[in-house]
Amino acid sequence: MREFRLGDIPNAKVCGLPTERSLFTVIQGPHIDKKSREQFDIQTRKWRVTIDTETSKLREKLEFLKEHRIPGVEIKARFQYKPRM
Repeated sequence: MREFRLGDIPNAKVCGLPTERSLFTVIQGPHIDKKSREQFDIQTRKWRVTIDTETSKLREKLEFLKEHRIPGVEIKARFQYKPRM
């Protein structure tokens, strides 16, 4: 894992997960140009971000990400927490 700064949260760690790549081929012309093809790919990159912070600060950061959406980026979040004693 490497250090990652998410705004003012200094103790966030990022771990890159395997990249999924889908390749597909499209025929450019259906008749005489059958051998003429174009190839495209879709890459899905996944990251696991571990943040040790207070709930209120985390909620502010997630609201910021929700308001400032990045085109072409899909964000899914799953939460797991440990109560402090």
